[in-house]
Amino acid sequence: MTYTVSQAFDEFRQKLEPLPSETEKIQRRHKYLRETFNNKIKNDGRMHSFLSGSYSRNTQIRPIKDVDIVILFDINEYWDRFKNNPSEMLYFSGEKLKATYPNNVINIQSHSIGIHFKDVPDVDIIPGFIRDYQKNIYLIPDINLENFIQTSPTKHKEIISKHNQKLGGKFIHIIKMMKCWRNKLREESLRKYGIELKIKSFHLEVFLINILKMTISNYAKTIYQVF
Repeated sequence: MTYTVSQAFDEFRQKLEPLPSETEKIQRRHKYLRETFNNKIKNDGRMHSFLSGSYSRNTQIRPIKDVDIVILFDINEYWDRFKNNPSEMLYFSGEKLKATYPNNVINIQSHSIGIHFKDVPDVDIIPGFIRDYQKNIYLIPDINLENFIQTSPTKHKEIISKHNQKLGGKFIHIIKMMKCWRNKLREESLRKYGIELKIKSFHLEVFLINILKMTISNYAKTIYQVF
């Protein structure tokens, strides 16, 4: 079968989309985890948790290897305990997760707790506090800085969504194609040179927002423009 360039890019785009079975597994996994974890702590009164990362922004590609979940603690209950020791918040959360997943490998990471499963996706739990309800600003622990840092994943999600609408609903497809390129480049760099190419999804998305301003009509020409 002969393909045009446009048809080939469209098929490539479709192959990056998660399968219904993957989506269903993720929904079951994050729903159970959020419910069980939230029963073990006192959550923020207005919002107890939300999905974050590429999966929540619909910029993930297949296969989906991990899902991020932000768990919000009640600031009146826990701030005095953790404000000078962000590492303790992560270890405290890790102990709560071990009670639910005693047979899983659980790692304390710089901002999160990673839960590894026998089958993908793994899950990263990010504990934190709401600092500003109106501006959607959150505080999350940072082990390396030994402090809490500000973040706003919901704002980034909103920016991605608006930019996607502005570019005719195809901006997210370009993000996914570029993530596939990034992953292949990372694998090759590690295999050939033993160097891990650290281009995070967030940085790639911000980069693309800043260079793609017009409605996307042709995937091939847009990818060429990016390079």
